[in-house]
Amino acid sequence: TNVGGCEGKEVVQMYIGDDECTLARPVKELKGFKKVAVKPGQTVKVTFDITPDMLKFYDPAQNGWVLEDGSFTVYLGAASDDIRSTVSFELR
Repeated sequence: TNVGGCEGKEVVQMYIGDDECTLARPVKELKGFKKVAVKPGQTVKVTFDITPDMLKFYDPAQNGWVLEDGSFTVYLGAASDDIRSTVSFELR
């Protein structure tokens, strides 16, 4: 929501963290972003589709990409250090 008096632009970034990975991984990895224009007083809804490929990681022991069941956290914000919302989900 733009609470200011001028039109602005925002880049919404989506990071995903694998809460139960068998290998060490970053807490959050950038998986998508969208730049939106927001007029004064306007609220813009931004959606992302999460695909199985976004949840995979490379496992050298298996010499390939792996998708593990478990708990994941989605972080949404303007930057990796400016997270404004989170949501968790289970992959089974």
